[in-house]
Amino acid sequence: LSVARRIVRVGGLSALFRGWSPLIVRGAVLASSQMATYDSMKSTLRARKANQPRNGDGEEGPIDHVVASVCASFVQCCCVMPPDVVLSRYQACAVDSKITPLGVATRMLRREGLLSFWKGWGAMFARQL
Repeated sequence: LSVARRIVRVGGLSALFRGWSPLIVRGAVLASSQMATYDSMKSTLRARKANQPRNGDGEEGPIDHVVASVCASFVQCCCVMPPDVVLSRYQACAVDSKITPLGVATRMLRREGLLSFWKGWGAMFARQL
């Protein structure tokens, strides 16, 4: 609670909501990439099993869920890292700076290159597993 008071004192009430737009983008990218990949992988695995006579009607097993989950985590990490890195850097900017999330992304691209959007990918993927 003391942190919230300090944020309001320094940056005003709007400072409490700093970074909401990239956070919403990040959430949408995370949920959509993860769910779509998981569902697609399960369907693919189920269809492959159905085409093999020894596996019956393509029932799902625990291995299918693990494989689908790992694939979904991989795709989700690849998709969510750019908005996540931009969000982190934007929120770390000084409260009185007038930079926008798009400005942060542009500055990253110019100064550090395209791969800067995926800094920390390995740690994020390891955490997902």
